[in-house]
Amino acid sequence: MISLVVRVRIRLRAKNTGRTKELVVLANGGAESPAPCIVVDPETAKEIGL
Repeated sequence: MISLVVRVRIRLRAKNTGRTKELVVLANGGAESPAPCIVVDPETAKEIGL
């Protein structure tokens, strides 16, 4: 079986501050969750005010 990882560019916006940041993310990295979620590093979270 061939595993395909998809990279996409998204614009992440914090609802409380309105700040945005464009990121390149993995859309098919093999992680599973019952609800959609985005995990960001602490530096990115600080930049957008989370």
